[in-house]
Amino acid sequence: MMSDRSRRVADGLTAGVGNDSRTMIPLRSKGFQTQFSVRVPSASTHKLCVDARAARTLYQWATPGTSDATSTGPQYIWGAMRSKQAVSDAGSQAGIPTVGWLRLLGRAIRARSHLEALTSIPAHGDLVRVGLGNAGTYVACTPELVRELLCNDADFGKGGSFTERAEEVVGKNSLTTADRENHRRQRRLVQPAFHKQRLPGYTALMSDEIAALFERFQERAEIDLTVETNTLVAKILAASMFQHEASGDEIGRVIEDIDTLVSIAPARMVSPAMLNRLPTPYNRRYWEARGRLRSLMAAAAEAADRDEISDVVGNLVAILLSTRVDGMSLDHTEIVDQLTLMQIAGVDTTASTLAWALYLVSTHPQVEQRLHAEVDSVLTDGRVATFADMPLLPYTWKVFAETLRMRPAVWFATRTAVTDARLGGHIIPAGSEVAFSPYMLHHRPDLWQRPWRFEPDRFDFGKPPTDIWIPFGGGARRCIGEHFAMAEGVLAVASFAARWRLRPVAGVTSRDPKPRLAASLRPPRLPMTLCERTGRFRTPDGSVARGTA
Repeated sequence: MMSDRSRRVADGLTAGVGNDSRTMIPLRSKGFQTQFSVRVPSASTHKLCVDARAARTLYQWATPGTSDATSTGPQYIWGAMRSKQAVSDAGSQAGIPTVGWLRLLGRAIRARSHLEALTSIPAHGDLVRVGLGNAGTYVACTPELVRELLCNDADFGKGGSFTERAEEVVGKNSLTTADRENHRRQRRLVQPAFHKQRLPGYTALMSDEIAALFERFQERAEIDLTVETNTLVAKILAASMFQHEASGDEIGRVIEDIDTLVSIAPARMVSPAMLNRLPTPYNRRYWEARGRLRSLMAAAAEAADRDEISDVVGNLVAILLSTRVDGMSLDHTEIVDQLTLMQIAGVDTTASTLAWALYLVSTHPQVEQRLHAEVDSVLTDGRVATFADMPLLPYTWKVFAETLRMRPAVWFATRTAVTDARLGGHIIPAGSEVAFSPYMLHHRPDLWQRPWRFEPDRFDFGKPPTDIWIPFGGGARRCIGEHFAMAEGVLAVASFAARWRLRPVAGVTSRDPKPRLAASLRPPRLPMTLCERTGRFRTPDGSVARGTA
């Protein structure tokens, strides 16, 4: 049954756009589904799927020239997308536009941001060829094309410059680099390690490490948020992988090596293979970091195998070693590859997102106020969040999800056409590189209202369609550690907010910090001042007393 309010919205929208030159468009929402007619600005059939609050947004889209200054619709548009058939029809009638890489480079230099150049590409078309390399790189710019690219792994396999750099470090037998058949087998063997039933064990380790981090903090101390989040996430992963407690030096070396690898990777992506093989100081740093990290992961696997540790709660290595599916298991090389991938992806992506989240909260007072209200009602006396608290922290989840939209750690990825393949009605020659960008999709104003603003309330309706919010990728290769990462982020953000108030250091921390050019959207240094919200202090006998802050 359609509610009276929803019927009025639908009827008003239909009346507002008139009855001429109709195209029937489905309007779906919780509680009702209807159709209405609008004058479509092109001959293509458009399909939209929006909720009732998006009626005004939809009306503005259907009637060019309408101002959105008073829009009260949701803060993302769940659709306003062309149907797959419409894209195919349009694509078969025109060639693929080409943008020279020098033009993009010039834009990036002028804006002092590689992301500014990236978000300019959709203005040239839905599928754009960028002149990088001999054949160029095709860039899929719409949700439909990205979905088609990610879901059709038979025609578009892992490959391209991004994957080649990943293979150098994590090998060819990791989930992110394995070919289609190997990936399917490996995913079945790795999946048990990331089953939701294991989250309570992992989150117990997370909470312990968060509490240990806070013990090192001092009131009014100045910290580098980027360093601290890297250290926290690295210690959590170390506790999940190693039988012994990693020393501060070991953790520091891991973080430094990961930083070297992800920072140098972009330059290696566009450099000729011959230059990448030269024994330059730059290349030596890269290969030395790669060697140390892989040796550490190999030692962890060998120690666990030698000691025959059982499948214990929270130990990733033990779980990978003990998993058997239909008589199959991971061999030693595959386990080392998986652990190296987990270490780099786990530290680099989650730590970066967490740093961005805490910085964004600190610079948006209304968001901070609502977050504090939530955690104060759940985490009494500033205690650390646990697995049991997670269902009680919906706004914290929105904060982390919005951070993943604004600053998706994996901002750019590639696939390779295995054979001559069709994408959006165009034939992509075999061997061609096809790229997509979560950052690009997350900042398209036709998909998200005010995409440059940090507004967690845009997630009031839960997760948006997976076509337009893809921080964890999509298709068969969707990130296997998604639930692990989300739990880690929610627990850390909530625990920080319950205990500390962070403030940028005046005159030191940039008011608009730009992501570094790296394989992920890594933040720069983020010097912050700590203020303890609970006003706690330790008395001389070591007990905790309550202050007046």
